[in-house]
Amino acid sequence: MHRRGFTLIELLVVIAIIAVLIALLLPAVQAAREAARRMQCTNNLKQIGLGLHNYHSSMDSFPLGAIVAIQTPPATYGGNPWSVHAQLLGQMESQSVYNACNFYFKPENPANSTGFSTKISTFLCPSDGSAGVTCFNSYYGSGGASTLPTNPVVSGPFGYDTNNHNAVACKIASVTDGTSNTIGFSEGLVGENAWSSELWRNTITQVGAAKGNRFFDVKTNVQEVMNLLQACSSKALTYQQSPPAHSVSYNNKGNHWATGGLAVTLFNTVTPPNSTQYRWGSCTNAGAYAANSTVSNATSNHSGGCNFLFLDGSVRFLKSTINMNTYWSLGTKSGGEVISADSY
Repeated sequence: MHRRGFTLIELLVVIAIIAVLIALLLPAVQAAREAARRMQCTNNLKQIGLGLHNYHSSMDSFPLGAIVAIQTPPATYGGNPWSVHAQLLGQMESQSVYNACNFYFKPENPANSTGFSTKISTFLCPSDGSAGVTCFNSYYGSGGASTLPTNPVVSGPFGYDTNNHNAVACKIASVTDGTSNTIGFSEGLVGENAWSSELWRNTITQVGAAKGNRFFDVKTNVQEVMNLLQACSSKALTYQQSPPAHSVSYNNKGNHWATGGLAVTLFNTVTPPNSTQYRWGSCTNAGAYAANSTVSNATSNHSGGCNFLFLDGSVRFLKSTINMNTYWSLGTKSGGEVISADSY
């Protein structure tokens, strides 16, 4: 009696065919999953946009980019402000978290332990596997084309309050460039509290570039700003070749949704999104922490660019190849630039 079966060659051919089919199918599955994640990221930004407009309807202005806690023990301003995100919670179906926040104290105060410990999924991009692990914010309000990390007046919509409380909140009426031509929020990869092989996560510290760090609108001081960016990139290359032993205080971009600050909950439109020329997440001129950043970039794991929320509530994908001057112009709320839709 003869038994029928596969020969070794037939078995190997079948295995090879299955392997080829899996190799063909896997990229399609991954692409479909990323498309779904990108759609969820878009929806997160739309929820923030709804919160912004609900807030404007109630308060007749958008919230400030950061507000100083009344009491920041010791009772002097110590850089412990609340974020635009925290101010929006009551306008975007997170009323219970908002109620748990005592704005009299700084976010990290034990009085705010309940709200501060809450992880909010709307503030986490699903395409960033590190978001929500060590750092808890993926979305950043725009300070515009300004290299002014902690100033009350910036060219974008979200200024930074100071101890003198002299910041002026942005109203729709003051967005003379048009809300459809003004960036409100973008996304950014979070830091990992240590030097990362994903370079866009990293904070470049203490570059020592004396100029280029205090401009209301970078278009008025292009050469000095470019010098600053070059200094950041040069030090980034040095770090890449010999990674620094960054502590938890350094690489913490997107550290927490409650804390107001550049590279924590704010960014500026200085370098194009996912820029291959400026391949770092944020850069400080003299400080040693992400929150001291002079420039904070829009970055993402989406191929070719990032999602942006405009002040009219629309979400658009801006490519990494966007002209830098166009990007700067989209960051300003009242720069007087005329931008055609086909320029980005």
